[in-house]
Amino acid sequence: MSAEQQTKILIVEDENIVAKDIQNTLKSLGYLVAGVAASGEEAIQKTGETRPDLVLMDIMLRGYQDGVEAAQTILAQHNIPVIYLTAYTDDKTLQRAKITEPYGYILKPFEERELHIAIEMAIHKHRMAKKLQEREQWLTKILKTINDAVIVIDQKGEVAFMNVAAETLTGWKQKEAAGKALAEIFKIVDAESHAATTNGFVSPAFNVGSERYSWLLTKDGRKIPIDDNAVPLRDEAGNLTGAVLVFRDISARRQALANEERFRQMAENIREVFWMFDAKQTTILYVSPAYEEIWGRSCESLYQQPQSFWETIHPEDRERVTAAQARQLAGEQTHEEYRLRRADGEERWIWDRRFPIKDKSGEVYRIAGIAEDITERKRAEEALRHSEEQLRKSQRLEAIGRLAGGLAHDFNNMLTAIIGTTELAMLELHRDHPVRRDLKEIKQTADRAANLTRQLLAFARQQIIAPGILNVNDLLMNLDKMLRRLIGEDIELVIAPSSDIGLVKVEAGQIEQVIVNLAVNARDAMPEGGKLVLQTENVTVDQKISPHSAELSPGDYVLLTVRDNGLGMTEEAKSHLFEPFFTTKEVGKGTGLGLATCYGIIKQNSGHIEVESALGKGSTFRIYLPRIDEMAGATPEHDHAGALPQGNETVLLVEDEPTVREVATRMLREQGYNVLVAANGDEALNLVRSRPGESIDLLVTDVVMPRLSGRAVADQLRATRPEMKVLFISGYSDDTLTRHGASPDTNLNFLQKPFSPSLLAYKIRELLDKIEG
Repeated sequence: MSAEQQTKILIVEDENIVAKDIQNTLKSLGYLVAGVAASGEEAIQKTGETRPDLVLMDIMLRGYQDGVEAAQTILAQHNIPVIYLTAYTDDKTLQRAKITEPYGYILKPFEERELHIAIEMAIHKHRMAKKLQEREQWLTKILKTINDAVIVIDQKGEVAFMNVAAETLTGWKQKEAAGKALAEIFKIVDAESHAATTNGFVSPAFNVGSERYSWLLTKDGRKIPIDDNAVPLRDEAGNLTGAVLVFRDISARRQALANEERFRQMAENIREVFWMFDAKQTTILYVSPAYEEIWGRSCESLYQQPQSFWETIHPEDRERVTAAQARQLAGEQTHEEYRLRRADGEERWIWDRRFPIKDKSGEVYRIAGIAEDITERKRAEEALRHSEEQLRKSQRLEAIGRLAGGLAHDFNNMLTAIIGTTELAMLELHRDHPVRRDLKEIKQTADRAANLTRQLLAFARQQIIAPGILNVNDLLMNLDKMLRRLIGEDIELVIAPSSDIGLVKVEAGQIEQVIVNLAVNARDAMPEGGKLVLQTENVTVDQKISPHSAELSPGDYVLLTVRDNGLGMTEEAKSHLFEPFFTTKEVGKGTGLGLATCYGIIKQNSGHIEVESALGKGSTFRIYLPRIDEMAGATPEHDHAGALPQGNETVLLVEDEPTVREVATRMLREQGYNVLVAANGDEALNLVRSRPGESIDLLVTDVVMPRLSGRAVADQLRATRPEMKVLFISGYSDDTLTRHGASPDTNLNFLQKPFSPSLLAYKIRELLDKIEG
């Protein structure tokens, strides 16, 4: 055995012979003698210097310290085991020796074998005690450093140990809690009933560990949620010697559980779909129940087949959504709008916001998302877009209409002069005069120009109309033969009138013009023949029945449908269809006013027109006319045949346009009338004041003039001449006349420009011959 492995023993003996004998014995037994000390002081000193494994200590030593006192110091400073060697066996000496907890006690004289056994037992006992101490220290260190709180109680239920975590939670320190009853330190109430819970950890029935969820009442009165676990301690005989109580603060866990429950309730009750995707396993971790309502598929089917999600996305959007997922896997937040197709075939719009979730290394391992059904919003946006487009179109047409109305007014003044002068010139020439033929051509051309202005006013909804109550079916029947001649034999005409069609209040001539214009357009769209259908029916509109009919108000209508199976038209053509001078026909084959005129006529008659068309699929025009409950009436006709009527009454003519004023003056004078002429309202009033006694039978006045309107002139003159009759003339629109107090809808007498001498002559004679009252 090497020196390092030999047990070193310090001999403390004040008798040299005895010391020498013990030294020899130890050497013979194989021990290493660390040294010999003759006093207590020397023993303490040599122990510190040699660090022996064992001390053989004589109790009775010379000097200030005997063996017991020296042993106490050695145990306290170096924790080295001591075996006493003594010849004294009195009780007092033994009691003093016990205080030092010696590892042996040998009476002198002793046998070698007796000494050997005592030494080996002491060394073994010390080693075991040291290991136990080290283990206790290790266990104590663990208990003090673990996060869980630990309290150890003894058999009486009193606190024997508390670690730092237990001190923190309970508010009690180890020193002040030691020896106190557990119930005083560890006060708990049941989490559900909030009733105080007794600690029966040391009762005989406490045979197994227990685990609970409770509230801990701290020393300062706070209440902390905990879960606790107690394990009984038993001796070899199975007797209960105490218990170990382990508990922990679960505030964070309970908060997390509460948050999780709130999240679950929120996810399962919101209308949006919340989902979470495992980016590594490519599996769906969670999808909220709203998925079933929006997608029309079960959540379980998505869990089982995650790839089925991609099959629901509209094919046109799939590539874009796939590209977005690649960006998410790269760590980018995305938001995409896409369409999906439900299991029942319905298409819906989705707004999907996705958020990548990264681990500590920065790698995306999950993707969370919120998908919202925005179908209604998309439909509303589409409806708004159509409405805005309809508004822009209406505003554009309104602006063009105002321009057209202004142009028509100027043309009407010029045409009045041209038609009047030409007709007067023709009256002065012999029927066979060569110039008469030229004048007739000029008048015919002027008449066509007048018709053009009427179309412009019709488009602008500014034409003067005289609506009547009629049945649209009657119009169709009256137009049947003419329409068949118009469209040709290679086009089949089908008129399908409803048997119980309602009545409408419109101007018959205008509606006939609309039907003829649409028939002509249909004919031109079917160069190789086809089918034209005109159909009527009663409809009731209680909501927007077409995405294009934003201007169609709810109510009862007569619907006239004009449908062909011709070439159809592009979206671009449809967007400009009702604009004047827009045409898809070749140069020279259309004025571009046909459909614009139709649009203006229908709007002026409080109706609505819309078109549905696509290339190669024909066109369908739908005309909605308000339905009324009145009875149809007949429109009186006037026969203007025969020679122009003459007269000799006095007529005051007020006209601010020189050419019209000159021609009208000639017309009236050549028909025998005494004509007074004024260029404006002020001049007319001054003229009449200068002739106080002269009778004026008829006032013919333009409506719209500078300073004083025609209505103002008439009102002032009739204040002193109530018997005077009035004829208003104008090239302006219905709306303009109304603003100037001369609406054609009233009982006022009115003549629309341009007019011919014959029409003026008949109108004047009719008024002058009319008996008032």
